[in-house]
Amino acid sequence: MESTLASLIPTLGGPAIALIVVIYLYLKITSQRKATAIERDKDSQELHDKILKHDFEITNIKGDFAQQRNVNDDLNKQIVELSKAVAQFSVAVETLTQAVAELKQDIRDMRNK
Repeated sequence: MESTLASLIPTLGGPAIALIVVIYLYLKITSQRKATAIERDKDSQELHDKILKHDFEITNIKGDFAQQRNVNDDLNKQIVELSKAVAQFSVAVETLTQAVAELKQDIRDMRNK
């Protein structure tokens, strides 16, 4: 287009040249605006898609976190129950140990009589 304008300029008069320059600038600016709009819309769509993806991932992470918290609470309850059972078992073993010691002492006393 610029070569066409360059060939027409010597044959045309001053006002015609100014009109052609204005038309050329208008067409060039319009073309650049369209290109800018396409690029802006593309960038906007990419950002929109990324935000949707991040929202989805955040929702999944929140769900995973809530599930992990429930698992941790269940494990804590089981640890408490296990600790109680171990304490009861320790008391039973201690009682049994004392009973065996008393039985041994009774057997020794019987042998010594």
